[in-house]
Amino acid sequence: MDMRESRLAWSISGVLLVLLVIVTYLWLSQKNLPTVLQNGHDAIAAEQAQIAKDCVDQNSDACRQDLSDLEDILRQFSSDLEKATTVSTTTP
Repeated sequence: MDMRESRLAWSISGVLLVLLVIVTYLWLSQKNLPTVLQNGHDAIAAEQAQIAKDCVDQNSDACRQDLSDLEDILRQFSSDLEKATTVSTTTP
């Protein structure tokens, strides 16, 4: 094998490695509906407990921060739920 063939072989193996990494990431990042629901339930319950503790005084900074965090959690949950239902309806 000469130098040109060697470089070509390394280039092809590099491209294949990149494709393998991308496919692995996509496969592992798929979220199924039961997992999304359980994770959302856990995150919302934890934040609800924190709000109950911090929002005795509703005008406190901690209470406002907790409500903002809850809004972020609900936004992320909605996004994850949409992705999970899209994946579950499009995969055979």
